[in-house]
Amino acid sequence: MSHVYGKPGGYAKDEYVRKSLRTMLVLFVGTAVFMAGIGFIEGFFWHARPATNYCLLAAVVLLALLVWRIVPRLDKFFDRKAKESANWRAGYTGEAMVANLLESLSDEFHVFHDVHHRDLAGNIDHLVVGPTGVFVLETKNWRGHVEYASDKTLRCDGVDKTADLKALLQRVYSVHEKIKALSGLDIYVTGVMVFTRASVTPNFEATVALHQDDYLVEKCLLWSSKNRNRTKDEVKTVASDLHALFRRELGGQKTSS
Repeated sequence: MSHVYGKPGGYAKDEYVRKSLRTMLVLFVGTAVFMAGIGFIEGFFWHARPATNYCLLAAVVLLALLVWRIVPRLDKFFDRKAKESANWRAGYTGEAMVANLLESLSDEFHVFHDVHHRDLAGNIDHLVVGPTGVFVLETKNWRGHVEYASDKTLRCDGVDKTADLKALLQRVYSVHEKIKALSGLDIYVTGVMVFTRASVTPNFEATVALHQDDYLVEKCLLWSSKNRNRTKDEVKTVASDLHALFRRELGGQKTSS
């Protein structure tokens, strides 16, 4: 079993909880404002003369029209927020699935989950250090078919996703520079996009790999290459230096080994 640091999906789980709470807050505030409006109108006209009851009726009708206009927009708003929350929840689930695969690696490998640091270009889902190299993994829960074109663009069912690819490569560069500074080793780092729901033709180039989760370990992480292979001492040094760097974010301790 691999040496494991941190817990998978922490960032995605936090985003899911945050967005769900925000949606609930908007619903609560909207309901409170509506009830306050009804209470204000009723209280304002409670002791009014009968002739002014027409004003009460007009105010209620106006409020009803306002609600009638707002509700469809609120419905779209809540639908959008529900989809966003569902996507973050799916992201957390996908990262947990990939984490299970990574933890099945041998004890020659060191696996870091949910890595974030001020000097990195964003959050890293999984970082793997082993005898076959160093890998920065990004888990994607897209649906459809993913294609990597010869012009270096990434598409999912025709939608351009190249920005996601470039973001991964920025993280790869950041990790490479960190290892170089901390360990004094110019180690090649490979970026890997892992798809848990989309179909994809497995692709492996010099800078990025595309794999479905069931191909990840055997066809990517365990694939030996003269350009990527590291000695036992190098693996231990890099893993130790990275653990020291991310100690605060990872909680300071290994979760398993």
